[in-house]
Amino acid sequence: MGNLISTADLEEHPEIISLRIQDSSLGEITFRSLESGDVDIFGDYLLGLSERTRSRFRPHPLDRATAEALCANIDYSETIHLMAISGSGQQEEIIAYFVLLLGVREAEVERYQRADIRLDPASDCTLAPSVGDGYQDRSLGSLMMRHLIAVARRLGRRYMVLMSGTHETNPRAIHFYKKHGFRVIGTFENPPGFDNYDMYLQLQQGDH
Repeated sequence: MGNLISTADLEEHPEIISLRIQDSSLGEITFRSLESGDVDIFGDYLLGLSERTRSRFRPHPLDRATAEALCANIDYSETIHLMAISGSGQQEEIIAYFVLLLGVREAEVERYQRADIRLDPASDCTLAPSVGDGYQDRSLGSLMMRHLIAVARRLGRRYMVLMSGTHETNPRAIHFYKKHGFRVIGTFENPPGFDNYDMYLQLQQGDH
């Protein structure tokens, strides 16, 4: 996972960011990007998320129509949709799903600028992670996060920021991000009356 890659490389060989692991608790898990044939298992994953998990994962609508649209319009120049897959063949099941936007949204650019951090859509990236309810607190999120951080570094990204931050009332998430090197740089309200932390990870040494 050490050599630099481009989005063109991903377009031609998406398997270069795939990884198969064997975990004593989870069994065999495959990390790979979304494929056009994943509509059924992707739709099942999105629809199967609990209301609590859905309320904290909002990169896009969590429904079958969105699963169909994303599977039909895979664009590695914009977004990596990374899946954790359990099982094989007809028994495949998505158990975690991380979105890595290869860029930053205007809302994040504006908020980070107030903290004197200049984000650049051409070199930074934005993360929105989710783990299936039956697999939370079982180290799956950490395994997948380490892999996705390595992928972002191979793509030459500079900073990784959280999409819409993370709720101040979600200490488990805050601890999770800090464990992986993220730092809090500020707070903002969204919706009004609810505080969120902006957190970012420096991916390349020497950047500020």
